[in-house]
Amino acid sequence: MSHDRGCPCGKEFYEYSDCTDSSCNRKPKQAMSPTRPDSETVRRQSENTKRDALVFIGRFQPFHNGHKAVIDAALEQAHEVVVVVGSSFQARNIRNPFTFQERKAMIEAVYPRGRTERTTRVKVVPVSDFPYDDNKWVNAIQRIVDDTVPNAKDIGLIGHSKDSTSYYLNIFPKWKNHVEVPNVDGINATDIRNIVLAGKWPENTLKSTMPVEAFRVMEKVIYVSEYGETTDAFDTLFTEYDMVKKYKKPYQKLSREDITTWLVSNNKSEDLTDLLDQFSREFRPQFPPTFMTVDAVVVQSGHILLVERGDMPGKGLWALPGGFLNQDETMLDGAIRELREETKIKLPERMLASLKRLGIPSKTFDASNRSSRGRTITQAFFLDLGVGELPKVKGSDDAAKAFWVPFNEVKQEKMFEDHFHIIDNFINIG
Repeated sequence: MSHDRGCPCGKEFYEYSDCTDSSCNRKPKQAMSPTRPDSETVRRQSENTKRDALVFIGRFQPFHNGHKAVIDAALEQAHEVVVVVGSSFQARNIRNPFTFQERKAMIEAVYPRGRTERTTRVKVVPVSDFPYDDNKWVNAIQRIVDDTVPNAKDIGLIGHSKDSTSYYLNIFPKWKNHVEVPNVDGINATDIRNIVLAGKWPENTLKSTMPVEAFRVMEKVIYVSEYGETTDAFDTLFTEYDMVKKYKKPYQKLSREDITTWLVSNNKSEDLTDLLDQFSREFRPQFPPTFMTVDAVVVQSGHILLVERGDMPGKGLWALPGGFLNQDETMLDGAIRELREETKIKLPERMLASLKRLGIPSKTFDASNRSSRGRTITQAFFLDLGVGELPKVKGSDDAAKAFWVPFNEVKQEKMFEDHFHIIDNFINIG
C-alpha cells in the first residue's frame, strides 16, 4: 500500500522500502525499518516467562544422559529445579545399588553448586518410598519441595513418561501442566545397572550413556582403587545379581538363539535345536510364576521381633520372620510355622487359639517390584503379645540371628525389601 508522502525526488515509496525510482539513492526520512530487540531484552523477556520451579522426580540409579536432558530442559524453563531422589533410605539392593548421597554426588558433579548461577539453581533432595500409600508419598514430596523453594508459586512437574512407573506424573494436581521431555537415544537406567552388576565394564559403552562426571563418581563408589578392587558392598551386590539371575532362569522362556548358543558352547550338534525349541515351548511355563510368601509381625512391650537374613538376597539385613508358603497349609499356619522355625519362639497353643478366635489382623502386600526374585506377594500377620518379659528367641533355619528391637530403633536402611513399610502399616513407625 502506498503512502501519500513521497521521496524528495518526487517518486512514490512504500512502507519499509526505498524510493521506487531505481535511479534515486536517497532514502525517505519517513521510511521505517523493522526494529529487533537486543539480546538483553530477549533475555529479560525469557526470564519473565519462566516458571518459579520445576520438579523432577526419579531414582537415578544411576544418573544418565536422559536425566541430564530433563534437567537441562528444566533450567531453560524455570528459575529453580528441584531434583527429588526417590528410594533414598533403602538398604542397597540390585534395583537400588546406590545410596542417596552417592546419587546426589553424581548429579552435583554435573551441576556443581556454587560454580555458576545456572548450576546453583539445581537442588537435590531425598525422599523415602511409600509403596503402599501414595498419599503419604505425595505429601512427603510436596512438603520437601515447599521447604526447598519456599517462595515458589508457579510449580510444575517435568519428566519423561517411560512406563507404568511414571504414573506419578498425574497425581500432583497442585502442580499443573506437566512438561514432557522425550527420551534420549533409548537410554534407561535398568540396562546400565545390568551392565554394571554383571561385572561387564565396556567403559566406552557406559560413558556414552552417562555424563562423564557422573560416570567417574560411580566408578569411585564401586572401586576402591584404580586396579578394580570392588568395595565389599558391591562385591555382595555382584554375587546377589548373579544369584537372582540363576534363580529366575528356570522360569524364563528360551529363544532359539539361546538354545543354539548353549549347544555351540557345549559342543553339541545344532541339529538338536528344533527338538530343544519344541521342548522349551511345551514344558517351560507360559507365564513367569507368581510366588506367595507369609510374614509374621510380632510385637511385645514396645519391641518387634526381627531376624538377620542368613542367605541372599539381602544377606545380613534385618527382616520379618517369614518365608514361602507350602502347598498344603493355610497362610496363617505358614506364618506361624516360619515364625517358629526362624526364631525358636515358644508360643503356647492356648495363646494361639485365643488369638485365632479374636481374629489375627493381616494384610496383603503386593507391590510389583517388592522382590528382586520375581513377582512375590506376601500376607503379613500381626501378633501383639501384650506386655511382659520378652520371650527368648534364637536364629535358626534361614535366619542367622533373631532378636527383639525397640520400635524407635527400626531403621529403613537396615531392612530387607519392603519389610519396613509392612511394619509401619501395623505400628506406624515411619
